[in-house]
Amino acid sequence: MTNVAPAARVAIALGVALSATSAWGQTPSEKAAAEALFQEAADLMADNRFDDACPKYQASQELDPAVGTLLRLADCYDRVGKSASAWALFIEAETVARRAEQVDRAEIAATRAAELKQRLSTVKLRIADPGAVEGLTIVVDKAAIPEPSWGTALPFDPGTVQIQASAPGYEPWSSEVVVPVGPAETTIAIPLLERAPQQATEQRGLLTSAPATTPAAEAPEASSVQSTLGYVAGGVGLAGLAAAGALSYRAYTLNQDSLDLCAADDPNACTTEGKALRDDATKYGTYATIASGVGGGLLITGLVLILTAPSEKETAAPRYRVLADAGPRGGSVTLRGVW
Repeated sequence: MTNVAPAARVAIALGVALSATSAWGQTPSEKAAAEALFQEAADLMADNRFDDACPKYQASQELDPAVGTLLRLADCYDRVGKSASAWALFIEAETVARRAEQVDRAEIAATRAAELKQRLSTVKLRIADPGAVEGLTIVVDKAAIPEPSWGTALPFDPGTVQIQASAPGYEPWSSEVVVPVGPAETTIAIPLLERAPQQATEQRGLLTSAPATTPAAEAPEASSVQSTLGYVAGGVGLAGLAAAGALSYRAYTLNQDSLDLCAADDPNACTTEGKALRDDATKYGTYATIASGVGGGLLITGLVLILTAPSEKETAAPRYRVLADAGPRGGSVTLRGVW
């Protein structure tokens, strides 16, 4: 993870939430691999090999999400100078820790995030006449920046970032900017895009006029409705999966807490408080299963609706091309139809 904008921080948070859904059903081999990666990363950190340690922590977190690993990964990013990435992960670690009632870790994450915020490197995009170019898209390091974020100071990791601006019918623009180590704010001016020139062809004495174009036929109303329903269903499905992840994590922590209140030789022999915790864990686990099933079903339904929606068809109206030939035998004009 290199230069991180707010959109990437949202992706980090969603990724951690969704990974909790699969963590509930992890295999022992996955947990063992995650532990091995964690230990290897810790050894690399002890040897000050931070650049090698960070990918190990990240791989461990992906296999077996845990607050402790998330904190170590954030600390590793901070040590290699990825201040925005570290800040985003500390914020996420605080949220997850508070949800799991791990107060000490939540306070550590909050303190580190507050300290990092004071030395962030930010980038502000200044767009020349934003409303003048319809369909304008701004991309920074392959991540699209939402229009409401234009003009806002967005956190980025220090280093070189690639910025691109494009719009239908306009010449694209791109530039590279070096983001300094924070605290610092860099303003990038995005110029007004130039319209793309009309194409003309001149070859072997033939001057060909630009072919007349006909607007594409409007897609059937049914296609638009079906696509809209697909996106709505898919969005609700993703929300359901995220909720399932949070519920699964809550069930897991409650179940872990109940183990201290149950007999070691008989897991079902618990105190009143232990039984209550276990009942709550079962309840949250059931809710997580329902949310996961409903969310997954809606997501699949949305994809099917989107992929099976009728495509737009272009009208096949005839066009005409005028060819002028200035050869050695004199001039001639030909009118040719094109379908």
